[in-house]
Amino acid sequence: MPVSVPPGIADELRRVLRELSRVTGCRSVAVARRDGLLIVHHLPTGEDPKLMAALGVSTVEAVRRIAESLKQGEFEQAIIKCAQGTILAAEAGSNAVLIALYERDADLSLAAFRIRATTRVIDETLAKA
Repeated sequence: MPVSVPPGIADELRRVLRELSRVTGCRSVAVARRDGLLIVHHLPTGEDPKLMAALGVSTVEAVRRIAESLKQGEFEQAIIKCAQGTILAAEAGSNAVLIALYERDADLSLAAFRIRATTRVIDETLAKA
């Protein structure tokens, strides 16, 4: 079960995720708290949003530690290329993480741009909660 956020906030977050999912090649997207609990998602039937949320948080934490250890500056987003598609994960402010799955041939420059914009909106929206 997703974490409870005020109805207006949840509706706004769902709207933002629907907008992001309209980017060509975006299959699934979820927002989770930093502890891995699901906040909202836009996933096809049959996908596990709680698993996606937990793995998204784990991914961001691992990549952030790698960036810090290798002195690469502040973490922005992770792009993981796989045989079946691409995973993008990013911090959405200090309280949340966004994870999205894209088709293998998706335009990653557009996806990365939209992820940055979406994470800012998620952060601002959650600040109202």
